[in-house]
Amino acid sequence: MACRGWIATMTLAAGLCTLMAPAQAFDESRYPDWKGKWDRMDSPRWVQRGDKAPLTSEYQAIFDRNVADQKAGGMGTEPSWMCLPPGMPRVMNAFEPMEIVITPATTYVFISHIHDNRRIYTDGRDWPGEIEPSFTGYSIGRWIDADGVGRYDTLAVETRGLKGPRSYDTSGLPLHGDNQTIVKERLALDKNDRTVLWNEITTIDDALTRPWTVMKKYIRDPDPRPNWLEEVCAENNPHVRIQNDNYFIGADGLLMPAKKDQKPPDLKYSGPRSDKVITRRNFVLASVLAPAGATRADPAARAFLEKIYGTGRIRCAGFTTGSERFGSLHFSHGASGALALRARRPTVQPGSGAGWSRHYWFAVSNLIMSLRVTVTHLVVTGGPPPPMCQVA
Repeated sequence: MACRGWIATMTLAAGLCTLMAPAQAFDESRYPDWKGKWDRMDSPRWVQRGDKAPLTSEYQAIFDRNVADQKAGGMGTEPSWMCLPPGMPRVMNAFEPMEIVITPATTYVFISHIHDNRRIYTDGRDWPGEIEPSFTGYSIGRWIDADGVGRYDTLAVETRGLKGPRSYDTSGLPLHGDNQTIVKERLALDKNDRTVLWNEITTIDDALTRPWTVMKKYIRDPDPRPNWLEEVCAENNPHVRIQNDNYFIGADGLLMPAKKDQKPPDLKYSGPRSDKVITRRNFVLASVLAPAGATRADPAARAFLEKIYGTGRIRCAGFTTGSERFGSLHFSHGASGALALRARRPTVQPGSGAGWSRHYWFAVSNLIMSLRVTVTHLVVTGGPPPPMCQVA
């Protein structure tokens, strides 16, 4: 029995050693200390002082047209106003602070901006036969002991498999539309200042007359517990893309031109408005002011709307009735092409009064608002219809 116990103990110990082996395989002392919060040193521009982008004549002309459009108030060829990811190599402008996490198989670059995060595979893999294009691309890295001291100090990276549209920065400096870009990087700490990280970035692109190399400098935050802020591009973004053009949402929530003499977008699918149209605003006001269960128009609703649209322009009436399945709520197009909404009231107990509750009114009106539609008539089924006011 003692022998069996000894064998079991040794078997368990061997198993634990096997499980622990992968964890012990990562010798952190062999890798550089890139921990912390890294911030860019200069403005997030690609062209360095005294330098000029080596663009082909074709893409120099594209860039010049872009600059003219931006001066007129447009966005040119710069795509990030749509909250599209910046892509490579622009990610390494480090528009927001950067964190680098090193593991044996993968080095991660985290930047809270517009999906700027990267994976750099350092597990010795080769390029796959087919790469699904992405804005950040497919990156393979190789650790180098440049000083020959038994510790890695440089990460060499190559990135392929990119898609567009992309530009180098907000100036709209373009990359080629064929997206055959290859980006090569060498990241290493400054030998005399361990708070400085250098990235030598070489871009090979068909919009360039030659490979283009720039140096990016990042500074490490001395705080061992830095504060990381979240940035969400879509939050409060006033820009709207319509027909591949940029428009602006004003403070009043209305569509505005983004540049001088800009033509309005084509609204042919919106349809003409008539005196029978119940607008989203009218619908919301009437639904809020009409009391639950009412079968006649509330005078307060009429008076309130007349203050906005003028005396004598408000007509208040009930809705027509029809038949529908319980709980249905859908849109349909009438013979005139106008949009109609059918909705069934919720079930009510006998004697509790007919009509919709105020909360249900809010639900339907908010649905119309969220869909941004104009409703010509509303068909309510089941019991006496509630009132409605519209602009004559």
